[in-house]
Amino acid sequence: TIRPTEIAMASARGRASSMVSSLPLQMIRSALIWVPMRFHIAMFQYFATSAKRPQLDSTMRITFLVFIALLGGTQLAQAQEREWILDAADEDAFLVFGVPETDDVGVSFWCKIGSGKVKMFFPEGSASLTPNTQSEFTVTIAGKDHHFKGTTSANDMTGATSIETELPVDDLVFAELQSADRFASHIGDHSTTYPLVDTGLDNLLRLCRTK
Repeated sequence: TIRPTEIAMASARGRASSMVSSLPLQMIRSALIWVPMRFHIAMFQYFATSAKRPQLDSTMRITFLVFIALLGGTQLAQAQEREWILDAADEDAFLVFGVPETDDVGVSFWCKIGSGKVKMFFPEGSASLTPNTQSEFTVTIAGKDHHFKGTTSANDMTGATSIETELPVDDLVFAELQSADRFASHIGDHSTTYPLVDTGLDNLLRLCRTK
C-alpha cells in the first residue's frame, strides 16, 4: 500500500507537490487507509497531471480524496463474502448467513434454546411487501416448494420489508435443508438463492430442540 508520505515524495515535481503538502496529513491517511491499490494509482495520476491544469482550491482537493476513500470502501465491502455463522448466548441460538462483524445478513434461523421452535428470518424480504402484516412467501428446496405465512416489518437500513415465520424444530423443511446444497426464497417480487454448504444447521436444531 502506498503511504501518504510516499505519495508526497512521488509528487515532488510540479505543483502536485504543493497540492499534497497543503493537505493535513491525518486527512490523507484517513482517506487512503481502506482504498485499494488501483485507487492509489488513480489518485497519483490525478495529482501528477494536475500540474498541467489550473490549480484547484483546497475544498475541491479534499472532496476528491473523500470520494476516492468512499469508492474504495464500497469496493472492499462488495469483495467480502457472506458465510454461515452459528452463535449461541445464554437463552438464544442463531444461525446467520451474512458477512462477519457487519449488518449484512441474507437470512437467519434462530430460536430460544430448548423451545422446540425455530424462527426463519429474511431481513431483505421485499420492497413490495406491506410492513406489519401477514404475508405469504415460498422456499424452494431441490425443486420442491414450501409455502409459509410470515409477519412483515419495515427494514429501515435497506428500505425493504423483512419477513419472519416460526416453525416446529422437526418441520420437514429443516430435514430437506440439511440434505440440499442450496435453497431459494421467493418473497413478494424478490427471489434469492442461498448456498447450504457447511451451514451448521444440525447444530442449531440440536440447541433448539426441547430438552
